Amino acid sequence: MKIVDKIYNVNNEIWDISKNVIINKDRSLVNLSTKKVLPYDDNIKRCFYSNNFLFLLRDKEISILDENLNLLKQINQNAAVGMSIFDKDNYAVWFENEEEDEYFDLYVNAELIGKGDFFYGKFLNKHYSYRLKGRKDFQYFRLTDLLDTKTYFEFKCELGYELVSDFYMWQETLVFMYFKDSDLKLEQRDIKTGSVIWKTDIKDSSFVFDDTRGLMVSIWGNSSRYPESEDNYQIIDIEKQTVEIGTPQKNFDFINVESHMGSALYKNKLYFSEHPFSYVNEEPKPVYVGCFDIETKKVDFLQAIPEMAGSQIAQIVCNDEKLYVRSSNGDLIVYEI
Repeated sequence: MKIVDKIYNVNNEIWDISKNVIINKDRSLVNLSTKKVLPYDDNIKRCFYSNNFLFLLRDKEISILDENLNLLKQINQNAAVGMSIFDKDNYAVWFENEEEDEYFDLYVNAELIGKGDFFYGKFLNKHYSYRLKGRKDFQYFRLTDLLDTKTYFEFKCELGYELVSDFYMWQETLVFMYFKDSDLKLEQRDIKTGSVIWKTDIKDSSFVFDDTRGLMVSIWGNSSRYPESEDNYQIIDIEKQTVEIGTPQKNFDFINVESHMGSALYKNKLYFSEHPFSYVNEEPKPVYVGCFDIETKKVDFLQAIPEMAGSQIAQIVCNDEKLYVRSSNGDLIVYEI
């Protein structure tokens, strides 16, 4: 791969919004896809994103921006700490009370329709949320509307099983996982009725989810350090209801590859990271970025990034034939792919 840009001191993560790559650097939002730059003033308390939107929080005002940093909406609101944005007129504004407990105001068509207390879970879209019983209680959840006035279905794990914390929506279904020791299950249910559509055994719960194609892809391994173990890939196809687990074709062994340590799915390629261990008094080793073809099941390459030696790959984003690799130190390298 050819390096086309290097950017240093990137704050926070890269935001991939509606096929636009956006970074926060030097108190400016920068759209790397269009080259548009939006400086923001010292009165901004927080700059973040929600779904396909960005928001800027001030003490008494919130600005909602689109992916090209254009102002969509200005909201007069005191002391907000965050937002969940579904579109410019449908959103939740989050607050904290004196005990730092969070609560939210819910707006539909720009009108306040109700208030909700903090819950352990997440909004899935403007219609649904999942709710756990508590911070450390992963045996049970409910699927509800956003204000918790209607429960669509409930789920309770069998004895000894626990929920994996990640939930996914695909079309009108909810996909979730639960495990007991090495026994890992994936289940798909109708989002309104709770009826089981598909249930299967899987091997890895840390994958990249393509919500357009319904694909969940991961790769992992450390056979270079532990020859008795195998390097593996896993491809889950929600639409076809298939799970494929195998050993990728390559002429080398993985040292330390895990999908949750930075990976991205772009077309038929899974880009992933490898982090060799560097010991005390040893010169830091470079990290690597690799490419796994989900059709041929081959690792096309594993390329060293010497500029990131001694750090880790924190994030990989793919967009418009470019690969954006961000280190844990805030360095960003852009490649042509």
